Amino acid sequence: MAQQTDSTDLPRYTPPAAHSSAFVEHTFTSGDDPQKKPALTLKVQSRAPSAKYLPMFLGGEPIVGSVDLNLPKAVGVQSVILMFKGIMETASVTNRDPLTFFKFHETLWDASKGDPKSPSSSENKDFKLHGGYTWPFAVNLPQEVTFDDEKKYKAVSLAGTLPLPPQFSEKGSFSTLKYDMAVIVKHSSFFQSDKVVGTRYGYTPRSKPDPPSPLRQKAYSEGIPLLGPDADPEGWKIFSVNVFGKLFAAVDVGVKCTVALATALEYTRGSVVPCVLILESNNTQAIDILSDVKSPSLGLFREFKTEWEVNMTGGTLASALEGWEPDDDRRIAEARWWKPNHSLAEGSDSKQRILHGEINIPVNIQPSFSFGNFFEKYRVELDPFKAAGFVTESKDKLLKVDVQITSDYAPGPKPRFYLPPEYN
Repeated sequence: MAQQTDSTDLPRYTPPAAHSSAFVEHTFTSGDDPQKKPALTLKVQSRAPSAKYLPMFLGGEPIVGSVDLNLPKAVGVQSVILMFKGIMETASVTNRDPLTFFKFHETLWDASKGDPKSPSSSENKDFKLHGGYTWPFAVNLPQEVTFDDEKKYKAVSLAGTLPLPPQFSEKGSFSTLKYDMAVIVKHSSFFQSDKVVGTRYGYTPRSKPDPPSPLRQKAYSEGIPLLGPDADPEGWKIFSVNVFGKLFAAVDVGVKCTVALATALEYTRGSVVPCVLILESNNTQAIDILSDVKSPSLGLFREFKTEWEVNMTGGTLASALEGWEPDDDRRIAEARWWKPNHSLAEGSDSKQRILHGEINIPVNIQPSFSFGNFFEKYRVELDPFKAAGFVTESKDKLLKVDVQITSDYAPGPKPRFYLPPEYN
């Protein structure tokens, strides 16, 4: 049997707080006598927060490390191979076997190259390795994978060429996307088992938004306030809805609600979603109440879906899944509002009220992705207003806007946070 370190004993992958400029080194060894020098050691550098976490790699960056082989006795070795795999596991009754969707290997050494300590040994087909050996590596993994076997991957809707997805393991989900890497030392003797040392790792594909409008870039660069939709129409996407309700249980009111979100509806995790709220009505008392900074509820929601098939007519798996939904929406951030100066708060018309706001995007969320029947999407949603003295007519969401969350920043100045300290 091949020997392999059990990665289940290691901490699960945790997304890093940010793209760290520093790398950490992880070390994995064969399960030999702890009193002796390990026969096989895999070292790899990654962007994980520390070495106690699983390795974390970013798309497009080389995976750098080394393999150490220690052989106290002469051993016939056929090859030393570095292997990478992407594995999909689904709660499927019809096919519950893990599905390998990505496979890549790099041969660090094979017998045709001879003993690294004695290159002339390549002419001797019966030579053996003896002593200590080190093979450094810098592997550039592909960032895409092509699915040619339509029948094999049809059940999970994988076809054509797709970007490699991030790892996915969600509490309450019955499906996962995971990545494994390992070094395999293949022995030339049929009677001697191969030696394997490996680990699970995290992967994040790189993505970045389109640049913001020139006027917004100028504001970020110079540290000045953002211009609103009227002054910078290129910098905002406008959405309007009508809000109806009853004021003080006596007066029917209608309010035009305009939400402006910063273009291009693509935002970097760890940054901010700038937003503006404009309320207009002939009933100034209504818009005074609804423009309180605690009244509007505009949030960033995350939706994920995984591939699974369940026979709901019976079986223990069906019973375990009773009441569980494969689609899951979660609020992950909420807009915080503030009133600009008095003249802007009332706008050009006394029948108008304006709030400025921003949604702080958590730095450790997964960027948007879609991979067959797996996806992770984000939306900005406006809930019904909640204010003392006002009862909304509809309990449904007032607005839903799809947005993209990316891993990297757009070229140019980074977004600024504008929330005044007194509103924080």
